[in-house]
Amino acid sequence: MKPTKLAVVTGSSGEIGQAICESLLSENFKIIGVDIEPKKGKLNYDHISGSVEDFSIIEEVFLKVRKLQPDFFVLINNAGVSLPFEKTANYWEKTIRINLSSPFFWMESAASYFEEMKCGGRIISVTSLSAELAFPNNPAYMASKSGLKQLTKSYGLRLGPLGICCNNVGPGYIHTKFNSKSLDDPKAYDMREQRSILNRWGIPLEVANVVLFLTSQKSEFITCQDIYVDGGWLAKGI
Repeated sequence: MKPTKLAVVTGSSGEIGQAICESLLSENFKIIGVDIEPKKGKLNYDHISGSVEDFSIIEEVFLKVRKLQPDFFVLINNAGVSLPFEKTANYWEKTIRINLSSPFFWMESAASYFEEMKCGGRIISVTSLSAELAFPNNPAYMASKSGLKQLTKSYGLRLGPLGICCNNVGPGYIHTKFNSKSLDDPKAYDMREQRSILNRWGIPLEVANVVLFLTSQKSEFITCQDIYVDGGWLAKGI
């Protein structure tokens, strides 16, 4: 039996990825998760181990999508890296490759699928506060996330005539291993907590809830937008 709703979630083994998968499963999505890390937890979804920059993985995933032929298809670009800053080409190239070039190829494959199959669906990219604000010592991350923000909107423009909405979800400071340096530093942790209007860090489920909303019928007149799950970081002045 073909699934009515199918989602591909990159970076599915991280804390935010797992929360996204759990939320989608609660709404009867079939999920194909992609991560260089092994599948974690007991969630019931298909897992493909490999890097998002591997073209053979993209091909394998979309062969599965074409075989399943869902009525509603969602691509969630969640995979990403933040590397220690080095003044080397490798630091720059790897960050751009994973955070920006890879989502381009995933979105291009998704766009071709939508144009061929004429099914409903969404594209959602997980960006960052770094898509809007300047942070020290990680220029490649800032460049990649701001680029991803606009890349997703370009596909929103392309796919809008088909009714496909494409949006960005930007996490603020969330309790994940991704932010382990700040979590392990009491001073940095408190500074980031106080920078939030809500005076706290977020949790992965709060990001996943927004992603889930953007997959629902309640969001079908929302496209090419940036929704920040940041406790008010971007809005706070003095």
